[in-house]
Amino acid sequence: MKMTANAFEAFIGAIHCAEGIEKAREVILGIFIEELKTFDPEGNYKGRLKEHVERHSLGVLKYSPSDEGPPATRRDGEQQSVSTGKRLRKVSVSA
Repeated sequence: MKMTANAFEAFIGAIHCAEGIEKAREVILGIFIEELKTFDPEGNYKGRLKEHVERHSLGVLKYSPSDEGPPATRRDGEQQSVSTGKRLRKVSVSA
């Protein structure tokens, strides 16, 4: 997945360098238009992530605080993403 994300980032960067920011924006919006139409900033993204992980047998999500930095979301002990403590608490409460 990381390699795909890196390739996508390089693709958008190349468009930006060759054609400018407006063309890069146009391509990004063209790719993600359906997701943006249904985007709900108040949605239950923690629950949706859990459902996706379970549906595709990707392991078990674990949310754990860290004394040395912000809490990290982990899947089978591998760090997946990092958020600030305040934001993670907000997500936990709203889920």
